[in-house]
Amino acid sequence: MKHIRTFESLLNEGAGIEIISMTDAGVSNSNRTASTKNHKDIEAYLSSPDEWTDDVSFKDKQGVVYFVDDLVGKNVKLGGKTILLSW
Repeated sequence: MKHIRTFESLLNEGAGIEIISMTDAGVSNSNRTASTKNHKDIEAYLSSPDEWTDDVSFKDKQGVVYFVDDLVGKNVKLGGKTILLSW
């Protein structure tokens, strides 16, 4: 999947990337996907570096897709909360 970032999304990265959904494309290696918009579920995943995989992607308000490697070292907004994602 190609990352397409708009000028607006690049400007907003300084203030934090606002994630609105998370998709896991590798659900039990069954060719199924699971998605959530629940901020607590997304925060729980991002707070567990041992669980991170390349099968999980995140989408912001503009529809830009990120992988966890894109978010490390950045401020990530989830609802009204902002976290700095780090290993």
